[in-house]
Amino acid sequence: MSSYWADVSDPQLWTLVWWLVVAHTGTSVLCFALYTIFDMFPSVFQRFKLQPLRTSNSLALLISDRARSTFFDSGAEGSLFTQAAVGFAVSHCVVLPLFVTAMFPLVVPDRVRSLDLSLPPTPRLLFDLAVCILCEDALFYWTHRLLHHPMLYQHFHKRHHAFNAPITIAAEFAHPVETILGNAIPFFTGPIITNTTGGTLCLWMAIRMLKTCEAHGGYHFPWLPFSFSETVFVGAKRHDFHHSQNTGNFGSFFNFWDWFCGTDTFTEFSSRQSKKAY
Repeated sequence: MSSYWADVSDPQLWTLVWWLVVAHTGTSVLCFALYTIFDMFPSVFQRFKLQPLRTSNSLALLISDRARSTFFDSGAEGSLFTQAAVGFAVSHCVVLPLFVTAMFPLVVPDRVRSLDLSLPPTPRLLFDLAVCILCEDALFYWTHRLLHHPMLYQHFHKRHHAFNAPITIAAEFAHPVETILGNAIPFFTGPIITNTTGGTLCLWMAIRMLKTCEAHGGYHFPWLPFSFSETVFVGAKRHDFHHSQNTGNFGSFFNFWDWFCGTDTFTEFSSRQSKKAY
């Protein structure tokens, strides 16, 4: 126990926590700012919008006449935006630093806790990131699918699905149980298995936040890394569909688990729509 508290008070651990917060919050704030600009100028970006007349981004509606004249908004969505914004601030500025500081000595290997903020050689870096992505993708799929079970959905996952038109600031708008089960555990499993460095962990945090912000952004930009191949990756189209229809497509990075388990409802829906067009 004394060793545990020594770790918590170690200045190096606080430095690692700081850089994780920078990767987590900095990436999220940057993405939110960019997607807010996209909503503010619908004449330029609406052709990429997945739900062309919908936005839950009350900030864009507040400061842009063009957005107000283009997008439908309701009082309920405005209230949700406020809840998500407050939740974002508390999660990023209070919960994450406390959680990481308290839990790292228990769950993260010594090599990470020693605050090696450098990146390993490129082959090892790519291997570690690949393991992180594959572990997160598998665990996220199954925990996400579990949270959609009727016995659990109403109590835990319904909060996240309050946004039928998702936005980046609500990417982590979730019940605490979902945050731990569906986000934290899948995220930290890869770094624990690979015994990776602190630098890799921070990079992995930034990659994961970029991916979830893209998925919840409400726009499909085909040149983005996880959107140029909808057959392989879970791009914004699939996750936006998951929010708007509340069915299937539980994956995180890849479509493999949805394909393998028969839960790729987006492909089925798209096929039916194509047949109707003819």
